[in-house]
Amino acid sequence: MAGTVWKRLAVFLAAGLAAVAVFLFLIRFDNKYTMSGTLTQDGALVADRTIFEKNGLIWAPYGWHLYPDVLLEPGERGLGYAVYAGQVQSWSVFHRDASPYGQASYRLILEGPEETVAASLWLPEVFSACKVYVNGVLVGQSGEFSPDYRPLVRDLTVSFPLSGRTELLIQAENRSHYYSGMTYPPALGSPQAIAALAAGRAALYALMSFGTMAIALFSLAMWTGGDRRERTALWLAGLTLSFALRVGYPIRLLFGVRHVSLLYALEDAASMAGIWCALGLALELGRLNRCPWAELARRLAFGVMLAAAVVPTLVLPWAPAFTGVYGVLMSVWKLFSALLLTGAVLWSGMRARAVWLAAGVGVYAGGLFLSVVTINRFEPARGAWPDEWGGFVLALCFAALMVDQGLSMAEENRRLNRHLQEEVERQTGQIAGLVGERQKLLSEFLHDLKSPLASLLSYARLVRENNVLLDDRTRGQLDVIEGKSEELARQLRMMQQFNLENPIASRWERLDLAEFLKEFHRRFQPDVEVSGPDFLLELPPYRMPTLHNIWLHVWERVRDFLTRAGTVIAFMSVAVWFLQNFSFSLQMVENTADSVLAQIGGLVAPVFAPMGFGAWQAAVALLTGLIAKEAVVSSMSLFYGFSLTDYAAAGAVMSATFSPAAALAFLAFCALYTPCVAAIATIRREMNSLSWTALALIWQLGVAWLASYAVYQIAVLVL
Repeated sequence: MAGTVWKRLAVFLAAGLAAVAVFLFLIRFDNKYTMSGTLTQDGALVADRTIFEKNGLIWAPYGWHLYPDVLLEPGERGLGYAVYAGQVQSWSVFHRDASPYGQASYRLILEGPEETVAASLWLPEVFSACKVYVNGVLVGQSGEFSPDYRPLVRDLTVSFPLSGRTELLIQAENRSHYYSGMTYPPALGSPQAIAALAAGRAALYALMSFGTMAIALFSLAMWTGGDRRERTALWLAGLTLSFALRVGYPIRLLFGVRHVSLLYALEDAASMAGIWCALGLALELGRLNRCPWAELARRLAFGVMLAAAVVPTLVLPWAPAFTGVYGVLMSVWKLFSALLLTGAVLWSGMRARAVWLAAGVGVYAGGLFLSVVTINRFEPARGAWPDEWGGFVLALCFAALMVDQGLSMAEENRRLNRHLQEEVERQTGQIAGLVGERQKLLSEFLHDLKSPLASLLSYARLVRENNVLLDDRTRGQLDVIEGKSEELARQLRMMQQFNLENPIASRWERLDLAEFLKEFHRRFQPDVEVSGPDFLLELPPYRMPTLHNIWLHVWERVRDFLTRAGTVIAFMSVAVWFLQNFSFSLQMVENTADSVLAQIGGLVAPVFAPMGFGAWQAAVALLTGLIAKEAVVSSMSLFYGFSLTDYAAAGAVMSATFSPAAALAFLAFCALYTPCVAAIATIRREMNSLSWTALALIWQLGVAWLASYAVYQIAVLVL
């Protein structure tokens, strides 16, 4: 056992080190930053004639100047910053509110050959609209600029004549994504080289995407056709399917995508879903489902996956300052998930035969690690990113593990069938021997019975014929003896005929055990239901409670409620005060509308607009009510600045904020929506099902919304 653990650990370390070595090789020889063209002393990128004669290309990560918050016209000069492509992934560093939205210009000077050559520029994923000028001539555009802003993210290829010193100007505008402008180094070369680069990249990612998609479909078919309680194939299908969606972005970018937020929310969610499925598969193969930390790890991974789908589409457009924090959290989660996968493999070393698993996780962990630590220092020129290579190798290793297990199961089935056939033949031989012995025994028995039976009949007939001292009683006894003897003779003849025909011949038929059990269950289910156990409920005798017991019971409940409610109200008041007075950049705000709480409430407030209280204050108060209903009142007092003990001031403020119909609708919603987090936890514990808990939560919120809407509409008509 110890040898197996050390072997698996050695395989894991060897695979991880091999992956790091391969990735370091790619960083050196497949890196846009190390394959850059040379620069002149004044910062111009040299593109000599030999590059175009050999149908080659160069990468252009260096020599750029960035001009934030301005769209320079060709030939115009401005105050810019010398940067390299990818150094500034978001324009938030230039804005006080940390917003990644705005406009910017990028300029690069090319030092081309003296004679004019045909050149092409491959510009990957400019966020989220751009125009490309070469010597003042517009040669390419993606998306539309303000005031009719329409984003379009795609890999843009432009062609132009190149000779001598040439100005390359890129105007960019972003109002829809948390990345801004040009974040990836472009490529410059002959049209044939650029076309081959784009085609090779698309072919590589198509192979990764469609190959893992095929593995996903195969795994899903295995799961649906087998025991659905065994989720190994289902986890593998989820892993490969999410990876296929994740690495399919170069194919999508060939056609261009306008729904930018949804596109990158899909990519982030697919990436996090791959980590969730990889962790679930590792725990399933390692038989760690019942470990105390396994369920927590899976839920954490699932929560991150949901956050990756929701944050880019719902949070970042309203709180762009959170972009940097979101990127850091995603990077930290990638590193942490690599540690979780590593721990799952090492923990399962004594339980599962998972050499392929150890190898795949080692490669994947190395890829995740390098993808985080090489940000802005590595970008693949012709290949894939480290985490993409790691995910592809992990999917292949998991698939190889499944194939290995399938082959082992097939070999085991063949061995069992072979042994079963041998056992059947042995048992058949034994039965045939028993049948032969039975025939022999019956033959001897019949032979032995014939003689005394014949003697008995002969004696009875002789006595009857001689008529010596025969009275009526003796004649009756002779009749009985003759009748019994004839009956016995007849039965002996039947036994002899049965023995000769041998009706117990062996005839083997295939039996579908599942159908047999279904038929057995169908036939005997009514009997089981009828003869079920009786239920007896014995009620205890009723006794009149004493006043002392009533007082103690009421006091304990009231004290417990006041203690818990007071604690929750105090905590929520502090939390709401902090969120109300600080922004996402942790700066004190003077206007409450600029606070974190206002921005969060602004996302939810439109849901309550049909009921007349669509202000962010009311929305946030209802959100705090999920912690405890008592917190709604304290939240409202903080938002509107009245004291809980000053009823006159509270009434004046509320009457100025809520109409009578809106106030009734607000009260109806408060009375009917989800009681608190403790109630949700109780529902989860009693139902023992996340799906039923979610259904109950949706039902309560839906009923509260409909009832509140109905109250508001009726109150508007009546009041």
